[in-house]
Amino acid sequence: MMRPTMLTASLLVTLGCAASDSVDAGPNTVAGVWQYQATQRTPSLAAIDGQIELSGASAGAITGAMQGVERDPGGASQTVAALAAGRLVGGTTLDLTLEFASGSRRHVGTLRHDSIVGSWTTSIPPIASGPFTMVRR
Repeated sequence: MMRPTMLTASLLVTLGCAASDSVDAGPNTVAGVWQYQATQRTPSLAAIDGQIELSGASAGAITGAMQGVERDPGGASQTVAALAAGRLVGGTTLDLTLEFASGSRRHVGTLRHDSIVGSWTTSIPPIASGPFTMVRR
C-alpha cells in the first residue's frame, strides 16, 4: 500500500489551485470586439448597428467604446459613438452602460457562448428602451 508523501500532497494542492485559477479566467470574458445591434421600441422606433470593443477582467471593471449608425423608420441615419463602462456579474450577466452624447443607456444581458442578448433603457425622460444583441467577432 502506498502512503501519500509530503511531495504528493504538495503536488495535489498545486494542481488543484492551478485548475481553479484557470476556471475563473475561463471563457466568461467579454473582452474583445462585438457586433452590436439595438432596437428602440419606445418612445419612438429606431435601430443602431455598430461595433463595440470591450476590455477588462471577466469579473472586474469592463471599459470600451462603441461606434455605429442609428436609423429611424423613415431611413434617416446618423453616426453615433459611445463610451462603455460596466461589469460581468456572476459570470453570465453583463451590466453595461453606454454613454452617448444624448445620454446614457444601461444594457443588461446574458452571456451565452459568443453572444449577449438583453434589453437596454434610459433613466431620464423621455424613457427609451428596447432589446439588444452582441455577437463576438
